[in-house]
Amino acid sequence: MLAVPGSASPASGGGEDDPGTAVAEFVLALTRSVRVAQLYGAGNPVYQRLIANFRRVIASALERAVAIDLMVEEAGLRSGDRLHSTGEGRDTIAFTLYKDGIRRVSFAPGFEDELDRFIAVMARARDADPEGDDLITLLWEEEFTSFSYWYVEPLTEEVLLPDHPVDLPGMRLASGEELIREARAEAAAIESGGASDVASLLMGDEQQATLYFLDDRERDQLEAQVRIEWERDLRAAVVDALFDRLEDSPPERQSEILDILTQWLPILLGRGDYAAATAIVRELGTVLGSGVLGEAQAAEAERTFQQLSEPDVLGQIIRLLEEGHVPGEDLPHYFAHLRANALPTLVVAVERFQSGQVAERIREAVDALAIRHPDDLVELLRADDPDIVTGTVRLIGRLGLGRAAPELVRLLGSASASLRLAAVHALARIPSGASVEGLQRALDDVDRDVRVAAVRSLADLRYQPARARIEATIRGPALKSADLTEKLAFFEAFARLGGTDAVPLLDQILNGKGFLGRRAPSELRACAAMALGHVGQPTARSALERAAAEDDPVVRTAVARALRGDLVRA
Repeated sequence: MLAVPGSASPASGGGEDDPGTAVAEFVLALTRSVRVAQLYGAGNPVYQRLIANFRRVIASALERAVAIDLMVEEAGLRSGDRLHSTGEGRDTIAFTLYKDGIRRVSFAPGFEDELDRFIAVMARARDADPEGDDLITLLWEEEFTSFSYWYVEPLTEEVLLPDHPVDLPGMRLASGEELIREARAEAAAIESGGASDVASLLMGDEQQATLYFLDDRERDQLEAQVRIEWERDLRAAVVDALFDRLEDSPPERQSEILDILTQWLPILLGRGDYAAATAIVRELGTVLGSGVLGEAQAAEAERTFQQLSEPDVLGQIIRLLEEGHVPGEDLPHYFAHLRANALPTLVVAVERFQSGQVAERIREAVDALAIRHPDDLVELLRADDPDIVTGTVRLIGRLGLGRAAPELVRLLGSASASLRLAAVHALARIPSGASVEGLQRALDDVDRDVRVAAVRSLADLRYQPARARIEATIRGPALKSADLTEKLAFFEAFARLGGTDAVPLLDQILNGKGFLGRRAPSELRACAAMALGHVGQPTARSALERAAAEDDPVVRTAVARALRGDLVRA
C-alpha cells in the first residue's frame, strides 16, 4: 500500500488517525521491544507476552501510517520535523544504526512478523566483535521484506556535495560556472605568456604547439560537456537506467526493479517532489502498456496504479493541492494514469474546485478518466454519498453520456431538489427518448427551479411533442399562482415550440376578453406579449401592435419591449 509519509495537514490536531501519532507509537513500541530483549531471554514468558503486545501496536501503527520512513540520527529517529527519542546512551536503536552508517530506514506493513528477527540482529550488532560483521552485513543476511535501509560508506561520510557554492573554513568549493571562468582565465594567461613559472614549465610554447593541445573549439566543447554533467539530474538518470533494465530483464529482475520504484513513489510524494513522481508514473504506464513485463510483474505494476488511485493516497494530494503545495503543471500527467477507483475522489474534488487553473486541470483529468471507464462512472450514481452522486451527475451531463439516461431519470425521484435539478440539466445534454420523457416528468416537480429548468430544456431541444403539455399548463390554473420567472419560461417555451401555431392562443391571452369582458391577469398578458416577441412573425407583430396603446403599464411595457426585440430571459 502506497502512502504519502508525514503529509498530514498541521490542522489535523494529532488525532487517532494522525500519521505523526502513529509514527510516535511505532518508534516507542520498537524501542521498548529492543529493551525488553536486553532484559529477558527470548524464551522468557514475560518477554513473549510483552513482545506480543508490542507486535500489535506496531501492526496498528503501520496500518494507520501505511508506511513509515525515518531518518536516523545519533539522538533518535526523525520523521519530518519531529525527532523521536529512542533513549540515552550508546545502546539505543538510533545510535546502533547510526554508528554503522545507516542513515534512513523504512518500515512497511508486515514488519510486525519480522520483529523477532530484527531484535535478534540488533542484539548481535551490539555484542559483536569489532573485527566481526557490521550491522549492514547482518541486516543483508536476513533479507527482510518489510524493512529497508539506506547507508553511507565510511569514506564518503564527511564529504560535502553542495547544491550551490559553499564557503568553508580554509576552503572554498566553486560552482561549475566559476570553474569554467577560472579555466578560461588560466588558458588566456598561458597563451599571453603571463602564466606562473610552474604553469610555464608544464605548458610552455613547445607544449602548446603539440598535436594534442586544445584549440578554442575543442575547449568550448569540453566546457559544454562539463556544464551538462554539472547540471544533470542524477536521480532522473538513475530512473531512466532502471526503466531501461526493466524492459530487457528477466521476470525476477523486473520484480526487483518494480519493488525499488514502488518504494520511491511514496517517498517522493511525501517530500512534495511531484515532478519526479509523475515521471516514474508516466514511464511505468508506458512500460505496462508495451507488454514487455511478465504476467506477475504486469499485475504488480497494475496494483501500484490501483494504490495510487486509492482515496487515502489521492486524498492527501488533493489536500496539498488545496493548500497550494502541488504544481499544477504536473497534474495532467499524474492523473492520466489513475484507475477507475480514483473517480469518486476526483469527482468530489471537482465540486470543491469551482474555478482557477487547478480546477480546470482536475476537470480535464476526471473527464478523461470517465471516458475510459464509463460503466464505473454510471455505477457511482448509486453511491451513498450525495456529494459523489451530484458531482457524477454533472460530470455525465458535461460528457453527454447517453447510457446514463435511465439512471438520471431515476434520480428525478430523489428527495434532494438540488440533485433533481442537476439531473434535469444533465438530461438536457443527452438527446434521447429516455431524456425527454424524464424532462416532461420534471414539469410537474414540486420545486420551481426544477420545473423552470425542465421547460427551458425541452424548448432548447425543440421537442415538439412537449408543446401540448406546455399549452395545457398555460391554460390551466396552476401557472396563475407561479412567479414571473416560471410564467415567462413556460410562455417562451410554448412560443419557441409552436411558432406561428402558438400565435392564436397568445393573442387571445394578450388582447382577448373573457366572460363579462374581463381580461387575463396583467402578468399573464405581459408574458404572452414577450412570447409573441419570440415568435417574430407578422401575425405575432400584428397582435402586439393591437396592444400597443394598452392602459395597463405592465402590459404596455412588455409589448414595447417585444416590438423592439428587447427580450431577455428572466
